[in-house]
Amino acid sequence: MRHKMPWVDRLKCDVAEVGESCKAAKHCPHAAFTVTWKPGDENGQYDILIDLERCRRCGECSHACDKFAVKMV
Repeated sequence: MRHKMPWVDRLKCDVAEVGESCKAAKHCPHAAFTVTWKPGDENGQYDILIDLERCRRCGECSHACDKFAVKMV
């Protein structure tokens, strides 16, 4: 699985509801998968950021997501 990268299916993702307590972000051992508040957004939206420089392609984020929104592709 080391050659695959994380991908987020926005239709399945519940980051708008869970925000910074996203399980995929919390289980990333390298802090490559993060959820942040969108600056200047009044609608309460969060942004998912995946730093591919820090990502070691371990797949922990995809295993932690209980909505199956994160996949390694």
